[in-house]
Order: sequence, then structure tokens, then C-alpha cells
Amino acid sequence: MKENKNPLKTIEIEFSQKVSGRQNKGMTLSVSNPFDKNLNYDAIINVVGKKGWFETSIIPIKPKLKNFEMWSQPIITIVLNNWRFDK
Repeated sequence: MKENKNPLKTIEIEFSQKVSGRQNKGMTLSVSNPFDKNLNYDAIINVVGKKGWFETSIIPIKPKLKNFEMWSQPIITIVLNNWRFDK
């Protein structure tokens, strides 16, 4: 991971899979909010063994905090879109 040269202005995102042997033990998405307002976004996922895209619920991120979202099923692709701040 490269150094974040502007941590007060940069949303940091990490998407990872925990495995044991060749078995999926869960997926984790972490998103940090360096700003002074609640941060919201939408997400859709593509899951192993299912066709198509599925909306998934996301918790708004409070100011200056990091949120963690977890799923038990293996996710092939995740799309994060419609980023916005609470008014």
C-alpha cells in the first residue's frame, strides 16, 4: 500500500477475503471517512454461484471514523457508487 499523502482529504477503502486453506471465511470492506459530515454510498455485489448483481445494505460512516461491512459469501466484484454527504 502506498503512503496516503493527504489523509485529511482521502477516503481509504480496503476490500479483503479471509481464507483458511482453500475455504472462504468471509469478505470485509473497510471505508474510512476523514471528513466532518456523514458519508454515504451505495453498493452492488456479484456473488460466486449466482447470476447478476445484487444491492447490499451499507451503513453510513460517521465523521472521522471507519466502517466495516462483512459478508459470509465469496464476492467476485463489488461496485461502490453514488457517494454523498448528509446535508
